[in-house]
Amino acid sequence: MYILFDIGGTKTRIAFTDNLENFEEPVIISTSPIYEDGIKAINETILECAKGREIKSICGGIAGPFNEKKQSLVGSPNLKDWIYLVLCLLKWCLI
Repeated sequence: MYILFDIGGTKTRIAFTDNLENFEEPVIISTSPIYEDGIKAINETILECAKGREIKSICGGIAGPFNEKKQSLVGSPNLKDWIYLVLCLLKWCLI
């Protein structure tokens, strides 16, 4: 299974595919302005929708510019608590 996500300032969209051609209907959840709550909700949603299938890769985007190492946000008008924190989804971290 492959995961595609888009973390926006107010909504997060998560899509799933087994074959990289056809995606299941995206799941849309509210984006928490609090980093820990937001990452927890995203991880829980991914695991729930994966239904035990092996996750091979996760890819996505987030609202705002990243630092030079592409590890964390350096600015985001709606996600101020997320700035300078390394983004980690399940076992995948941007490091």
